[in-house]
Amino acid sequence: MPKCIFHILFWLLPCALIAQERGLIVTPYSGALQSPLKGDSGKRKAALLVGVADYSSPKLKLKYAGRDARLFFSYLTETRGFPKENVFILPDSAARSGKIYNSIIDLMKWLEPGDELVLYFAGHGDVQHVADFDEGFFLAWDASDSRNYFGAAGTVKLSDLEQYTNRLALNKKVKVTLVMDACHSGFSLHQDGFLKAQESISNSFGKVTRMLGCNAKEFSFEADSVGHGLFTWYLVQGLMGLADEPADNNVTAGELEQWVKNRVSAATHGKQNPVMQTPAGAEWSVNVSPETRNLALTLFRNKNYDGFLAGRGSGNPDTLDLSGYQQYVDRYNRFLQQEKLYGEDSSCLSVIKLLESLQGRTAAELRNGLRNHLAEVLETQSQLVLNEYLTGKSLLPPPSVYRKAGEEASIALSLLPDEDPRRKNISVMSAFHRAYASLRYEEYEKFGEAGQLLRDAIQTENRAAYLYLTLSYLLQHQHKYDSAIFYAQKAEALIPTWSHPKNVLGNLYHDIYQYEKSLDYHRSVLKLDSSYAWSYNNIGVSLLDMDRLSEAEYFFQRSLALKKTPGRITYDYDLARSYSNLAVIAMERKQFAAADSLFALADSLDPRFSFSLRKWSELSEETDGDKAEALLKKALATNPHEAENYYALAEFYRTKQASTRSRASIDSFYSEAILLNPYNESYYAGIGFHLLDENRYDSAYTWFRKGIDMSGGKAEAWSNMAWYYKFAGEMDKAIAALEKNLELNPWDIGSAENLSGFILQDKKDPKKAEQVLLRLLPLHPHSPRVHFLLGNFYYRTGNTAKAIAAYRQCLQTDSQYVPAAESLSLLLLRQGQIRESLEWAAVCRRFNPGFSLSYLHAAAAASIRMAPAAKTAWLRPFLQAFPGSDLLAELLAEAAYRSGSGMKDALQHAGITENKLDYRNSGLLRWLFLLAVEAGGPEQQEEYAGRYLEEVLVPEPALQALACWLTGNKEEAGQWKKEAGPGAAASYRTQFKKIWIAIR
Repeated sequence: MPKCIFHILFWLLPCALIAQERGLIVTPYSGALQSPLKGDSGKRKAALLVGVADYSSPKLKLKYAGRDARLFFSYLTETRGFPKENVFILPDSAARSGKIYNSIIDLMKWLEPGDELVLYFAGHGDVQHVADFDEGFFLAWDASDSRNYFGAAGTVKLSDLEQYTNRLALNKKVKVTLVMDACHSGFSLHQDGFLKAQESISNSFGKVTRMLGCNAKEFSFEADSVGHGLFTWYLVQGLMGLADEPADNNVTAGELEQWVKNRVSAATHGKQNPVMQTPAGAEWSVNVSPETRNLALTLFRNKNYDGFLAGRGSGNPDTLDLSGYQQYVDRYNRFLQQEKLYGEDSSCLSVIKLLESLQGRTAAELRNGLRNHLAEVLETQSQLVLNEYLTGKSLLPPPSVYRKAGEEASIALSLLPDEDPRRKNISVMSAFHRAYASLRYEEYEKFGEAGQLLRDAIQTENRAAYLYLTLSYLLQHQHKYDSAIFYAQKAEALIPTWSHPKNVLGNLYHDIYQYEKSLDYHRSVLKLDSSYAWSYNNIGVSLLDMDRLSEAEYFFQRSLALKKTPGRITYDYDLARSYSNLAVIAMERKQFAAADSLFALADSLDPRFSFSLRKWSELSEETDGDKAEALLKKALATNPHEAENYYALAEFYRTKQASTRSRASIDSFYSEAILLNPYNESYYAGIGFHLLDENRYDSAYTWFRKGIDMSGGKAEAWSNMAWYYKFAGEMDKAIAALEKNLELNPWDIGSAENLSGFILQDKKDPKKAEQVLLRLLPLHPHSPRVHFLLGNFYYRTGNTAKAIAAYRQCLQTDSQYVPAAESLSLLLLRQGQIRESLEWAAVCRRFNPGFSLSYLHAAAAASIRMAPAAKTAWLRPFLQAFPGSDLLAELLAEAAYRSGSGMKDALQHAGITENKLDYRNSGLLRWLFLLAVEAGGPEQQEEYAGRYLEEVLVPEPALQALACWLTGNKEEAGQWKKEAGPGAAASYRTQFKKIWIAIR
């Protein structure tokens, strides 16, 4: 899709300006207090050229704007005779909005009647439509690509620019010509606004001559073959004399228009038609010569442009005599270089204050010049910090940066005169930065003040979309969701192409459990920018809370893949969040080893990511309490201002180490969490549960009630209250509280599970309990957890067939949902459906190797009452799936020994299995010894007898007697036989009994 680009060319008279290199480099104050222009007043030729290709935002980067500006520099200095000393360039980061405004203000002071100057702008233009009014802007280097132009720096209003040019043309009688090469094809970002900017300039600047690159509804094209925009390319050729037809050494406006239009239109197949316009009654022409015409033919035929100058011309400008004052300029520039802008006696601001005590015109002029210069520097720094916020990045500067930016904007405001048009935007930026710093610091006690700052700023500039969005953030932190949504929608309406408000609205609707709306908003962001990785992440979060694990995993992986795209700027912080989200998916599926690895990877990328540390601790609680505690302590140490870290540590101590921790020490963590965030219901509930642990029901109730009140009645607060009522034995109230929870958040699977359990336990009403879970199905058709809970419910209530069906449905929804696979495999095992049971057991073992032991114990338990032969037949199918299992080998050895069938094979298999173990299994050794007695040779009998004596710590007297006899210790064998007592050999087989008889 095409996208418009600005190339504006004015013929005016300039002020003294300073060129800068690319990148944000603050140049020193020059001390130029008078016009630096060479030549006689009223006849001077000068130019100010502004060219922005490498914007601070990569999304605004242009291709040939800088080269077009250099082409015009060459034309003016080499053909038109403009002294190089009189031509000034603001390239890239030098073309900041504050610098441009300061330059225009200087122009208003120094221009004289009869002077001629080219004011050339090359860059982007855009239009914002608010309240049936279009406001046009030229985008300076520090503009935000979010289109937040109102209440921000980074732009020059076209209405301001028109006002200045009209005053120059009418009041100062300066010859003014505007040339604009705009609306370049090949771009899609903000296409509508760029087209309107072209139209806005077509309908404005009526007091000056205009040369426009295309009609209002057309695009302007660039050509890689020449490395320039086609309009500027042909315009310069025409101005150098090629448009002089018939040749009379004078190019008129009509000749220039006809010549340029014919060539541009032909090159673009009629898609681009330049326009030339002059004020009523005015004439425009430029003198040329055969030499310039021949030069044009030579230059453009060879396309030799590499030598065109890109910086300011050489020469020493005339300046006011600074003798006696140069020391102040030098001190100011030294502090500027040291970045000591304000805040102490040795700073740029201190020099300005010192000059205020001096009398005379020179001191006043120098003071005003320094005030403007410092205001420009501070304004730009404040705007660049604002731009970080406007992009919607995941990793923003720390809160201290916003607080500093607010202070700098306030100082800039104090330095500018009352009539300066920038004051309005700077005052709004100052209010934003101060408010947002309080929000980022989570200074809840200052939220009222922050809200008032934002509302006052909106009164000053009610078209600043980012103010509404920030106010929405503030209200979200206070759980005032209706108001938060209202202000986010205001921001969205002001700038429909800005993705950030849509992203915020998606998060807001997620917070109030309207997940489908949340998904719609995040998808709308992807329609604007399909490469926005965080929308994929946010969609995944909503799907995760909807328990749609497979879909959530897909979007988390899409987000991760985008972040890893070659050439993309990605922070380790961003990657850590993707791996942590995937770890949570693995946790939900009980894929604990995978989850642990993913959390470890997230931690290696961002060891300060406290959410991941807390979830990792939760994963480690049951297996490694020391590790779980260490992770929580690390989260707290790296993020001491994060309330959730105090709460998580308090919960860990309350539930895992209550016997070793004092009540006061645990409650101190809850209290600190509440102090940092008084709106979270869980922190109050934590103290309430702690009181319940001590059976202090009256005091506990107060804290659960506070949780409801402070959170604004959130669903989770009612869930906490339900547990209070349960522990207090008030089951009717507990059920009512959970019903209130589900009324507020019908998506809450956990609360539905609890409500179903309460009803089943207290009311003994399985039908009603089942209906609670069934109501979840329309809301969660793709949730494995809902089907899993139904399976558990049916198993608990004795409906095995329905339980199996529910587990199967769960695994159709998510084949990696390990809890359902485990339950199904075990239930099928008990039903005797061995083949399918083993298939699901294999799935479980892939994600959780520890399941093998639980499964085989279940198989063993099912065989306890079987006859030996039937037991052997039952166990053999498991042998193929678990060939190295010592438990299976032990069970088969026992069955073979008791049945007397297949003892030799059982001895061989058990021996091979036992030989591969890296630990001792005394139970298996017992059966090896007995099988060797019945089916082995003398060597095997002696070997296992000796091992039985050495390895079994608590021997059976009868087996000890036999082992002693077989190893030649016949006297000790007799002693053990006596201890075993008469009839001890009755349960053993033939060979055992024969040897037993021989023992004396």
